[in-house]
Amino acid sequence: MIGLDEERVIANTIGLLVGGVETTSAAIVQVLDELLARPVQFDAARGAAVVGNDDLLAQYVWEALRFHPINPFVVRFCEQDYMLAADTARKSLVKAGTVVLASARSGMMDDREINTPEEFRLGRPDYQNMHFGYGYHTCLGDQVSLVQIPAIIQRLLLCKNLRRAAGPDGQVDFQGGPFPEKFVLQFDV
Repeated sequence: MIGLDEERVIANTIGLLVGGVETTSAAIVQVLDELLARPVQFDAARGAAVVGNDDLLAQYVWEALRFHPINPFVVRFCEQDYMLAADTARKSLVKAGTVVLASARSGMMDDREINTPEEFRLGRPDYQNMHFGYGYHTCLGDQVSLVQIPAIIQRLLLCKNLRRAAGPDGQVDFQGGPFPEKFVLQFDV
């Protein structure tokens, strides 16, 4: 039981129809790209997939995505004056009418909060993964994606000798847009 009320179920359904395909495929491509760039982690993630250790595989998925998140930043409009980080030494007033660029990518690499952020490490606290946002602006597909993305990655990792295609085809190609448009993988039959 995930505890969604009827309104959230309806919003999730509509959200998945509108934005679920592009963001899910982007996450899958970007996770695989990051894992393939790290042979030790790729092999360990594949090992977790083979034995069906879903929790361990999910840790590999979300840690890989931390290095190349699907939403590196979001743009927001501040409707009223707001004191950001009010009770800290880094407090800052954001004036009404300001356009704010909130960077999840830099937040997930902030060494003031993340211990050795440049290192691929499992076991980081969930709150350090900002893939789905927080609070009122939490992704509508978060509950589905938490299950769906690792499950799809698992099926791909189970392919025999999964690897990038040679040359440019084996590199993620965004073709100038925000989502991956081409990424060719190969495997043995």
